[in-house]
Amino acid sequence: MPSREPRIALCSLVIAVIACGPENPGQTATTEAPGATTTTSASGAATTTSSTPTTSAASSDVPTGPSTLSGSTDTQDFVMMPDLPSPVACDPWNDTCPRGQKCKPNDEDGWQALCADIDDDPAGIGEACESSELASFDDCPDGSMCFGFNRGPDSLRCTPMCEGTPDAWSCADVCSGCIKYEDGLFGVCPVRCSPLADDCPAGLRCVTYVFEPRFFCFLPSQSAFGAGEPCPDSFSCEAGTTCLPANMLPSCAGEFCCTPVCDLTQPDPCDAAYPGTICAAWPTVNPDFHAECLPPEQGLCMAAP
Repeated sequence: MPSREPRIALCSLVIAVIACGPENPGQTATTEAPGATTTTSASGAATTTSSTPTTSAASSDVPTGPSTLSGSTDTQDFVMMPDLPSPVACDPWNDTCPRGQKCKPNDEDGWQALCADIDDDPAGIGEACESSELASFDDCPDGSMCFGFNRGPDSLRCTPMCEGTPDAWSCADVCSGCIKYEDGLFGVCPVRCSPLADDCPAGLRCVTYVFEPRFFCFLPSQSAFGAGEPCPDSFSCEAGTTCLPANMLPSCAGEFCCTPVCDLTQPDPCDAAYPGTICAAWPTVNPDFHAECLPPEQGLCMAAP
């Protein structure tokens, strides 16, 4: 049986940002196996335009020595405060920030990465957080950032950042994948999910890659295909389905078609969803298959052997 599956082309997301924090993100995203105004697609580049309001106010000379106020004999000293040091630029792929800080990508004034203080009491990985990638700080632990793919506040989670290099990345959770943004400035490892459960943050869906396997929350496709319909990749299939090679299916009008994920412990729903298929054990033909990522009850609707 073939072990090949449609490769996730380094996808670029263009995401529409509405002044709020993360995420219909305006950022360039490329995905590998497993978002100012932008658009989103399964592949492409995202360009974010953001503006920072400026404030002007009348100013006057500030006295630097003692000053006597009218009608008073009190003397007050006015002290000029020194300028704070500028934030230090850094590389999210090679964090060399001082102890107590982390390299934090942000889009406050165009995409950049700066050393930022780590919150004293951070939220946990996968937990809701309070600041988006638009800000230069957040309340997430070292090695992660507050991120939400659709830039809606309900989707903000402390999300691990990819490690390694843009071309040789890794994620602490091998069951996730690296989604790269802004031409590889940084990457995030999305939250793992179950295609049999609706457990992704609001506005996201669970994407399934069969042969690794990988299961992670991501934006829904703008043109999702249903069971039995040809698909270019798993991002393009409806929630609860994934893209499988045609020779593993009873009929398919393309090289790949979407097929449902099924539960091996429940009555077989496959023939009703995709005529000619049965709920079969997950294919494990890939020599690099991570069995620990696959729930034991999870199967795929495929052609009968």
